[in-house]
Amino acid sequence: MIIRLLTLLCCMSLATLTSAAQESRIPLKSYWIKNTQGDVIFDPQTSALVYRQGQLLSIGDGSAHKDMQLQLLPIDPSTAILSENTFPLAQSNAVKNGCFSPYLDYGPDLEGMAMHPNDEKVMIIVTEDAYHFELKGDCLSRYGDTGSTKHPTVLLRVEIQDDQSGIITHTKPLRFPKKYRIGNSPNDGVEGLTFGAGNTLYLGLEKDASGHARIFELQITDAFWESPEAATVKDSGLDIPHIEDGKNHPINALAYYADSKNSGFLLAAARNDNQVWIIDTLKQKPSKIVYLDFLAESLSENCPKWETMNNYSIEGMTVVNQNLWLINDPWKVNYPKNATCKDMLPFYERMAPLLTKLPLKPEWIRR
Repeated sequence: MIIRLLTLLCCMSLATLTSAAQESRIPLKSYWIKNTQGDVIFDPQTSALVYRQGQLLSIGDGSAHKDMQLQLLPIDPSTAILSENTFPLAQSNAVKNGCFSPYLDYGPDLEGMAMHPNDEKVMIIVTEDAYHFELKGDCLSRYGDTGSTKHPTVLLRVEIQDDQSGIITHTKPLRFPKKYRIGNSPNDGVEGLTFGAGNTLYLGLEKDASGHARIFELQITDAFWESPEAATVKDSGLDIPHIEDGKNHPINALAYYADSKNSGFLLAAARNDNQVWIIDTLKQKPSKIVYLDFLAESLSENCPKWETMNNYSIEGMTVVNQNLWLINDPWKVNYPKNATCKDMLPFYERMAPLLTKLPLKPEWIRR
């Protein structure tokens, strides 16, 4: 009798925990990003998100349709409409004469962006896999020792012009100390990028040689861009949530919430699960995991108005006031699986992204 009672209590406890976990998931309505004609946009592979002058800016990665590459994509957050006036990116003469111009000409894999905290005309963009290219000669001698991939991860300094174009004014390759054991994984590099307090640039790495996500940092000063040498990153030492063996949570997006002039919280997300991590940059408060359910709006009268997505693939986030805006990079293998109603399949097959707003709860971002 006692054993049966204990078994019953155990099962009830597990059921209660499971139910609580399900109830704690936050449902988020997500809206298709459309052009000014009202059609969902085609395959931009949106891989970052920042806020500037009332607009959200995203960017296409290296697998985006050619029409969507090497330009900033302005989105109206109130309507989820992509502006016709995108911001094309071009290289300055100094960059054209540098080591990374051939890679930038090819169509780089741009994966993360961060607006400069003190200059709304300046942003930093990070590249990821450049395995189609090899450095040679003096460039190899100077930048070949990356501590990670064969071709270095590169930071691009972009200055937005008055005509809504962007000039890549500087490039800066990254070096990872060997003690960090980053490994040579060209498609699992830095994808999260955001500024914190004190001009600290945080860099979110998908995974190191052990398969673990990492967060690094750099101090960005004026002298940072003047030096021709590679920039050596430093491990942030932040409280990254523990992931069970056999599970994978890369960092594909980073954002920063400032709670004072000297501190704040990092928000980190992965494309393969519907979670946002909230990490205290002062290392005082334990990290929190927020569980999400993404609901895609229906564009067909034959389908339910909202459908829960199997995989959203978060790849861009930015904080605006008390809200976290998210954008996805459709995962080409998994995205069509979201179409539980067959009439919605064509939109997923177009790899059209969605825009989502998550109100930040005070208890998440309060010490």
